[in-house]
Amino acid sequence: MRLCVDSSALLKRYVDEPDSAACEAILRSNPELVSGRHTVVEVRRNLARLLAGADLSAARSTFAADLESISLVELGGAALPFVTYDVRQAQAARSLGFTVLGA
Repeated sequence: MRLCVDSSALLKRYVDEPDSAACEAILRSNPELVSGRHTVVEVRRNLARLLAGADLSAARSTFAADLESISLVELGGAALPFVTYDVRQAQAARSLGFTVLGA
Protein backbone atom coordinates (compact mmCIF):
# COMPACT_ATOMS: atom_id res chain seq x y z
CA MET A 1 0.00 0.00 0.00
CA ARG A 2 1.25 3.47 -0.87
CA LEU A 3 0.78 6.48 1.39
CA CYS A 4 -0.01 10.01 0.29
CA VAL A 5 1.99 12.35 2.53
CA ASP A 6 1.61 16.11 2.96
CA SER A 7 4.15 18.69 4.07
CA SER A 8 3.00 18.71 7.71
CA ALA A 9 3.85 15.01 7.96
CA LEU A 10 7.15 15.26 6.08
CA LEU A 11 8.30 18.18 8.23
CA LYS A 12 8.09 15.92 11.28
CA ARG A 13 11.02 13.96 9.82
CA TYR A 14 13.28 17.00 9.91
CA VAL A 15 11.94 19.08 12.81
CA ASP A 16 11.31 17.64 16.28
CA GLU A 17 7.63 18.37 16.89
CA PRO A 18 4.77 16.72 18.78
CA ASP A 19 3.89 13.43 17.06
CA SER A 20 7.22 13.25 15.18
CA ALA A 21 7.88 9.70 16.41
CA ALA A 22 4.35 8.52 15.60
CA CYS A 23 4.55 10.06 12.15
CA GLU A 24 7.93 8.48 11.48
CA ALA A 25 6.48 5.08 12.40
CA ILE A 26 3.65 5.58 9.90
CA LEU A 27 6.04 6.71 7.16
CA ARG A 28 8.47 3.85 7.77
CA SER A 29 5.60 1.33 7.72
CA ASN A 30 5.48 1.67 3.97
CA PRO A 31 8.36 2.83 1.78
CA GLU A 32 6.06 3.82 -1.11
CA LEU A 33 5.36 7.48 -0.40
CA VAL A 34 3.46 9.77 -2.76
CA SER A 35 3.09 13.52 -2.43
CA GLY A 36 1.91 16.47 -4.45
CA ARG A 37 4.43 18.56 -6.33
CA HIS A 38 3.56 21.55 -4.16
CA THR A 39 4.90 19.68 -1.11
CA VAL A 40 8.49 20.36 -2.18
CA VAL A 41 7.99 24.12 -1.97
CA GLU A 42 6.03 23.89 1.29
CA VAL A 43 8.64 21.74 3.05
CA ARG A 44 11.58 23.87 1.89
CA ARG A 45 9.78 27.07 2.93
CA ASN A 46 8.93 25.71 6.37
CA LEU A 47 12.40 24.32 6.96
CA ALA A 48 13.80 27.82 6.34
CA ARG A 49 11.21 29.27 8.71
CA LEU A 50 11.84 26.75 11.52
CA LEU A 51 15.56 26.01 11.33
CA ALA A 52 18.83 27.88 10.86
CA GLY A 53 22.52 27.25 10.29
CA ALA A 54 23.78 23.67 10.41
CA ASP A 55 20.35 22.32 11.37
CA LEU A 56 18.79 23.88 8.27
CA SER A 57 21.57 22.62 6.03
CA ALA A 58 21.29 19.07 7.40
CA ALA A 59 17.49 19.05 7.07
CA ARG A 60 17.66 20.32 3.48
CA SER A 61 20.16 17.60 2.57
CA THR A 62 18.08 14.87 4.17
CA PHE A 63 14.91 16.15 2.48
CA ALA A 64 16.67 16.22 -0.91
CA ALA A 65 17.75 12.60 -0.41
CA ASP A 66 14.24 11.60 0.69
CA LEU A 67 12.74 13.18 -2.43
CA GLU A 68 14.50 10.56 -4.54
CA SER A 69 12.18 7.91 -3.06
CA ILE A 70 8.95 9.96 -3.00
CA SER A 71 6.73 9.90 -6.07
CA LEU A 72 5.58 13.44 -6.85
CA VAL A 73 2.18 13.59 -8.51
CA GLU A 74 -0.78 15.81 -9.23
CA LEU A 75 -3.14 14.86 -6.40
CA GLY A 76 -6.69 13.75 -6.98
CA GLY A 77 -9.13 11.14 -5.79
CA ALA A 78 -9.06 9.22 -2.55
CA ALA A 79 -7.28 6.07 -3.67
CA LEU A 80 -4.40 6.39 -1.18
CA PRO A 81 -4.35 6.81 2.61
CA PHE A 82 -3.42 10.44 3.32
CA VAL A 83 -0.92 11.26 6.10
CA THR A 84 -1.25 14.77 7.54
CA TYR A 85 -0.81 16.53 10.86
CA ASP A 86 -2.65 19.65 9.71
CA VAL A 87 -6.09 19.49 11.31
CA ARG A 88 -7.79 21.63 8.68
CA GLN A 89 -6.19 19.62 5.90
CA ALA A 90 -7.33 16.39 7.58
CA GLN A 91 -10.91 17.66 7.83
CA ALA A 92 -10.90 18.67 4.18
CA ALA A 93 -9.43 15.34 3.10
CA ARG A 94 -11.99 13.38 5.12
CA SER A 95 -14.80 15.44 3.59
CA LEU A 96 -13.51 14.36 0.15
CA GLY A 97 -13.52 10.71 1.18
CA PHE A 98 -9.83 10.23 1.95
CA THR A 99 -8.71 7.84 4.68
CA VAL A 100 -6.62 10.10 6.92
CA LEU A 101 -3.74 8.91 9.10
CA GLY A 102 -2.09 11.22 11.62
CA ALA A 103 -4.32 14.14 12.60
